[in-house]
Amino acid sequence: MKGYIGRITFGVIALLLVIAAFGAFFEVNEGESAIVQRFGRIVSVYVKYDTPELRNQLQNARYGDVTIHPGTGLRFKIPFIDTVTKYSSKLTTYDTPARPVITSNKKQLIFDNNAQWRIMNP
Repeated sequence: MKGYIGRITFGVIALLLVIAAFGAFFEVNEGESAIVQRFGRIVSVYVKYDTPELRNQLQNARYGDVTIHPGTGLRFKIPFIDTVTKYSSKLTTYDTPARPVITSNKKQLIFDNNAQWRIMNP
């Protein structure tokens, strides 16, 4: 009976360690940037390229103590404490369908709107 309880305890501890190990890593893909928050406060920023403009924006916004990690790939975080939020760094297009609009002097205009943006500083 004593050996049976020891095996169950060992199995439970091993399972918890495996869960913690999988929660300790995250991946930043090629077209993404990410921020790591610890208890709601931004700790790290992961971007593809570290630029002087990005550093100036963070310092001007009172985030001077945030570390910037350039590059992509597998990254480490503290499991159950750090929260990772990812943002797409790809060029995103917003396009609306064309709509006819009648003006006050009874002329018909066709409006077609679009916009493109990219997140440079998450």
